[in-house]
Amino acid sequence: MADSDVKGSEMPEGSEPEWKNLFAAMMERINKTAQETNARMDKMSNEINLRMNKAEQKMSEIIKQETSAVVMRRDLMREEMLTAVREAKQFTMEHKRLCQDQTEEFKEELVAVRQQCEGCTEVVKSKR
Repeated sequence: MADSDVKGSEMPEGSEPEWKNLFAAMMERINKTAQETNARMDKMSNEINLRMNKAEQKMSEIIKQETSAVVMRRDLMREEMLTAVREAKQFTMEHKRLCQDQTEEFKEELVAVRQQCEGCTEVVKSKR
């Protein structure tokens, strides 16, 4: 009997059953939705990549600025250290010169005092 039901409900050639049409329409809608979803995902991915690139550029710029500032500070410190070393050398040289001058002055005074003392001792000897 089942065979006779199928034979009796046969459709003319070229026409498809309604469920096939519904299935095809549903598949078409799914494909369209998938394409739209893929397009939206591509757009979102591009936007994310653009934002990431901007953030990377900003970070790179900040790093360059900070590096530049550190280099400038280092160079300034180097100059300050060189200046301090020059001043210390100059101070040391001046100190040595002062010591030599004082030593010479002391020797000269010592010679003068000795000469005075010799003159005094000669006077004392001659008075006796």
